[in-house]
Amino acid sequence: MSRVYRLGGRIFAPTEHLTARQDGYLMVQLSDTGLFDVLGKGLSKANEQEIAKELIVGAHRSGKFFHIIAGRLVEDGKRWNPKDAESNAEYFGDLATPDDKSQLTTAFVEVLTGFFLTVAASLTPSPSASTANPATPHHDQPTNDGASSTSTPDDTAGPSAPASSPMATVSA
Repeated sequence: MSRVYRLGGRIFAPTEHLTARQDGYLMVQLSDTGLFDVLGKGLSKANEQEIAKELIVGAHRSGKFFHIIAGRLVEDGKRWNPKDAESNAEYFGDLATPDDKSQLTTAFVEVLTGFFLTVAASLTPSPSASTANPATPHHDQPTNDGASSTSTPDDTAGPSAPASSPMATVSA
């Protein structure tokens, strides 16, 4: 998602990487709209246009349409934060030109698509994830041959952060 939006004379773009705070913000906004319920219905019976219409109407009905957009778009030169997202949601709701409104609908669809393709998928535990409690040291656990092993600091370390922490930045 590298599209740039010129909305009411200001430039916005999707953050390149969502922060954990953005993930949570978007999940709350989507939950408040009832969009998860819409997606949980028998979607196989509806076509894509009906689903899209129901999602957009539900987001407007709940008053969260602009908040969802603001959960991903950030003004050029700024980092995403909840306070600015709330302010941007108000700003988006006051836009009146047909071009701005069309871009908002496009942004909404792109935000949802990006969210469900990346964030929602990342919330599903991977099959290779260990079920062991990473906070519990593995001291003196018997091995298959009956011998005991003593853990090293590497054995008890929890998940480590990626080498490059995802920061909410705008890519133009």
